[in-house]
This record gives sequence, structure tokens and C-alpha cells, in this order.
Amino acid sequence: MPLWFAMELDEETAVMAKGTMWQNLSSIIVKLCSFVYTILVARLAAQEQVGLFYFGLSIVGIMGIFADFGLSTAIQRYIPYHLGRKEKAVAEQVIRFSVTAGTALLALCSVATFLLADAFAAFFHNPGLGPVMQLLAIQLSIYAAFNILLSLLVAFKQLHAYSVGYSAQNVLKILLLLSLIFTLGVDARSLSITYMLSFVIPCFYLMWALLKPLSSLGQHPRFPLQTYWPIAREMVPFGLTIVGVVLFSNFVAYTDRVLLGYYLSSDVNPQIAIYTIASSFAGLVLIFAGSITPIFLPVVSELIGREDRARVQRMSQTALRWTLFSSVPIAAFVCAFAAPILRSLYGASYEAGAWVLVLFSLGTLASAMGAIQRTALAGMRLVRIELYSMICGAAVNVLLCLLLIPAYGINGAAVASLAAFSVMSLVNHHYASRRMGFSFPQSAWKNLLAGAVVLAVLMLIELAAYDPLVHLPIIIPDSALLGGVLDKLIKMAVLGVFLGAGSLLYLVLVNVLHLFEPEDRAVFGKILSKFGVPRAWQTPLARMVFWDARLHAGEETK
Repeated sequence: MPLWFAMELDEETAVMAKGTMWQNLSSIIVKLCSFVYTILVARLAAQEQVGLFYFGLSIVGIMGIFADFGLSTAIQRYIPYHLGRKEKAVAEQVIRFSVTAGTALLALCSVATFLLADAFAAFFHNPGLGPVMQLLAIQLSIYAAFNILLSLLVAFKQLHAYSVGYSAQNVLKILLLLSLIFTLGVDARSLSITYMLSFVIPCFYLMWALLKPLSSLGQHPRFPLQTYWPIAREMVPFGLTIVGVVLFSNFVAYTDRVLLGYYLSSDVNPQIAIYTIASSFAGLVLIFAGSITPIFLPVVSELIGREDRARVQRMSQTALRWTLFSSVPIAAFVCAFAAPILRSLYGASYEAGAWVLVLFSLGTLASAMGAIQRTALAGMRLVRIELYSMICGAAVNVLLCLLLIPAYGINGAAVASLAAFSVMSLVNHHYASRRMGFSFPQSAWKNLLAGAVVLAVLMLIELAAYDPLVHLPIIIPDSALLGGVLDKLIKMAVLGVFLGAGSLLYLVLVNVLHLFEPEDRAVFGKILSKFGVPRAWQTPLARMVFWDARLHAGEETK
């Protein structure tokens, strides 16, 4: 057996690797489903209706902050913290308090959103907004319940069930859209209905999946009401801080669209549609990196419960390294091919969002570079620092939106978002350095340099490939549904070739710059085994990925 494969990973790294693997599988399904969903929405619905749907979703998203009340994040922090301290009874109290308080808040926020829907429509002089918001008000409570159930699974490190539930919701979103378009038509209201229903069925599965981890807490007598006071005193301030964090986070995420709706004098809904489709596609940058932070929070919270700060520091460095490996090459590709991506997949009318896609991709990468520091600080209960970060980001976003949207429209809003993401990441890193001694490794700068080289090469390729790609001939007429699907599949395949070429160049540079660690190779081996790759193939596959001679030192077979 190769020594690298026999290397024993510590418990935390093994849990994070396994959780990340399931999260990656889920993330791929989710991103692909979201990708297909946005294409269907853009192709089947009028741009006016697309913009109206996403405009309503943005406003309801801000209202949804108060439906969650920070409980989803508090659950992920406090349950593993008390389990790490062997306090199962307290962990059960946290769950009971969260579910009881959460149910009351769900009902209250849904009713408030429903009653205020017409007032919002009048304020924005957008009469179609009222009925859409009333439908989404119902969806608001379902979505908040869905999030609480997911958070309970994350707290128990049940990432397989989490991935199944989250993936099922995204698959259902597409199936419901396709099944109802022939009866309801495709407008903002039907989009709202199908979006809402896609969360209902997975909730039943998530509740079933929680039965086993909940039973592991054991049987405890009924807790007297006064025993909940210490839990409430601990969780409510934490939750209020999270509300503030999410409030300002959603200001960053949604204020741009709300201000676009306020400032743009013509084609408001179509412009918001272009902006939303382009900025949503930028989420592809985190298709793998976004899988790391959900499992990192319970892992780091449990380590903090054990008061093992040395491992917190080491796990943070590992998580940041994996985040960069999984996001830098994708960001380079999306930035280089922004225009042909939007034109080929969504239509010529969406190509106007190319700069939005570029700026949001860079902003998403900047945000990912501070996500690990932010998560570690949350595990240390220093969420007020995240609140400072969000306040700074929201202030920058609003100020720049006010200055840039009147002159530059959607591109100005994208610049504001990039600046906000960058500021938040810098603030998180600053406090992580001060409070936990976190240092941004030199290898991270080399990683970004490799990404810059890949971006430059892909931009040169895009210059030559743009015209052939967007005018790729399709045998079946594009007006037919089958022709449209075939057109997208072929162009996706061609774009995938360019992504593969950029990723291969990135792999070469990562090996040349010696950015891999022995731990990375051990994790790779565990993943190969998990997927049932034969032992005889594992060493050759590992040698194809890891070229650094020091990673092969001492390799032998028994």
C-alpha cells in the first residue's frame, strides 16, 4: 500500500473532507439545476416577467431575515459546541428552543410580508409586484423552516442527508416549472408558485432524516421552563447579532436590485432580469468552494468547545487552501468567457450583462477568500465582528450604488457589489489575524498568481473563439424546443472544453509552484476509495494530479 494512502488523517480533517465531498456532490447538482432553471426561466418567460419575479424575491429576501432570526446559524454553532463539551441535554434544549421560537417567527413574518405587499408595489410604482410578493410571503415561512431543518442536519454533521434534501429541492424546482407551464403559463406568479412548492416536499424528507441524530441525544425528562432562560440569554443576543449580520448581508445582496428598480427610468424589469441572471451565474465560481464552509462551522465550533485553538488555526489554513484550489480556475474561466456564456446560454439580450458577470465573479472570489476567517470567528462566538464587516460592506455598497447606478446602470451596481465583497473580506481577515492569529499564507498569493496567468491565456482564447462559438450551426431550428435544448447542450460542451483547458493549465501551475501539501494527497486517496476506485488505479491517478517529488517521497507498496 502506498504510504501516502496509509497516512492517517486526524478526525477533524477526515470529517471535513467527507462533508466537503458530499457537499460538492450536492453543490454540483444544485448549481447545474440552478443553471438549467435560469436558462428555462430566461427562455420561457418574458424578460419583463423574469425581472418582476426576481425583484419580488429580492424584497422578500430582506423580509426573510426576521423569519430566520439568526436561528439557522445559531443552531450550527451551539449544538456542536455543547456536543463537544459532552452536554447532550443542553444540546436538546437548544433544539427545542430553536424550533419553538422559529415557528412563532415564521408565522409573524409571513403575515407581515403579505399585508405589506401592496404598499411595496405602490412605493416602487410597480403594480405587478403586489400579487407576486403575496405569493412569496407564503414561501417565506416554508423557506425558513427548510433552512432550520438543514441547519440541524449540518449541526449533527449529517451532510449526506443535507445534500439529498438540498439537491431534491433544486431538482423539483425544474420539474415543477416544466410540469406547470402548460397549465399556469410562464409569468412571475407561476414562477413564484413553482419556486414555493419546490421546498415543501424536501421538508418531509429532512424531518425523517433528523430522527436518527435526534435519538442519539438520549432520553431526557421534560425540561422546566426556567431552565430555558440560560439558553435564551445565550442564543437571543447571538441571534440578534446574526439578524444584523444577515440584514446588512442582504443589503449588499439585494440593495443593488432595489435601487436599480428605483433609479432606472425605463426597461426597469428587463434590466433587473439581465443583472440577476448575470450575477446568479457568478455563483458558479463557488460550485466547489461553497461546500467547505458549511461543514467547517460545526467542525471548528466543536474544536472551540474542546478549547483546542492550535487545531482551529491549522484547520482554518487547510480550509482556505481548499477554497482557493476549488474556486480560482473557475473564476478565471467565467471572467474570460463572460460574454459568450451569456449570449450562448441565455440569448443575445442577456449579453449586456457581461461586465456584471465579470465583476460579480471577482467579488465572489474575494468573498470566498474571507469566508473561512468569518466562519472561524463565528465559531468563537465573535459574530459581532461579522456584523462590523457587514455594516462596512453595506455602507460601501449603498454609497457606491447611489453614486454609480444613475450614470452606469447595472454595471455601476456590479462595481458597488465587488467593492462591498472586498471590504467585507478584508475586515474579516483583519479581525481573524488579531483575535486568533490567522495569517494569510504566502502560498495563497502564488495561487492567485496562477489564476491570473490562466485568466490571461483564456482571454486570448476567447478573442479567437467568440464568433465561432456564438454562431455554432445547429441542425434543428432554434425555434423548436428540442432545437433550443440541443443548441445549449452543444455550446455548454464547447465551453466545458475551454474550462477544462484552463483547469489543466492551473493544475500545471499549482504543481510548478509547489502549492499542494501531503495532507491534500491523503484526502484525495480517501475520496478515491470512497467512490470505489480500484486500488491499482489510485496511485497512477494521484501521480497525474500531484507532481511534486516531495509528495512521492517514501512511496512503496507492501
